[in-house]
Amino acid sequence: MEDAPRAMRFAHAGDAPLPDYLFKPPPGAKTLEPGVLALARLLHRHHGDTLAHSWRVAGLTVFLYARLLPSGQRKVPLHDLHSAALLHDIGKVGISTELLNAPRALSDEERVTMRDHASHGGRLLFTLRGPLRALASLVAITHHEGWNGQGYPAGSAGGALPLHCQVAAMMDVFDALASPRAYKPGWSLKRLVGLFSEESGKQFDPRLIARMAPLWTSLHAEHRRLFEQTSQG
Repeated sequence: MEDAPRAMRFAHAGDAPLPDYLFKPPPGAKTLEPGVLALARLLHRHHGDTLAHSWRVAGLTVFLYARLLPSGQRKVPLHDLHSAALLHDIGKVGISTELLNAPRALSDEERVTMRDHASHGGRLLFTLRGPLRALASLVAITHHEGWNGQGYPAGSAGGALPLHCQVAAMMDVFDALASPRAYKPGWSLKRLVGLFSEESGKQFDPRLIARMAPLWTSLHAEHRRLFEQTSQG
């Protein structure tokens, strides 16, 4: 009989297998639940690069959250946060691959469509059952909010967002900048730290940025590890 983890990589005959990295959770996380795997498959089939980005964001989120707070002070378990962060971009299944892959500046109308993925993802994830529903929905709908209220979709400001949501939003930006693309190299650690320092009190909570000072080097190393993992499939 085929082993269970391998069998779960195929939804039905003809499906491409899920990437191996989905079955290699980081410390603190566990094997993904069937419902989470099903949504990961949906995203993989629609846009594999977005799933790879989401896996790195999930890994970075639990890596950082675990180092910011001791276990007794965490509001959410690392495993649940990992699954929630993995699904933060699930709303992009409602955006055409042509738009997701557009090698140009987007029109005003296209930017509105792209921004809708946060709200769409939050609504989609609220259909999940169990305790992950509220957490995953909140992470998805807030991952483009900013400390100064200039984010979207709600324009939430200040301390309105819990720490785990702020961390996920930060790591979404971190991976987008640190990861090389066909059209750009990955940012250096020095450049990343400069950007986050510049955005302290603007896009990001200044108190959180201050606590990041001793963690940047290890975070950057963890990103390299995760990027290599997703590059291998």
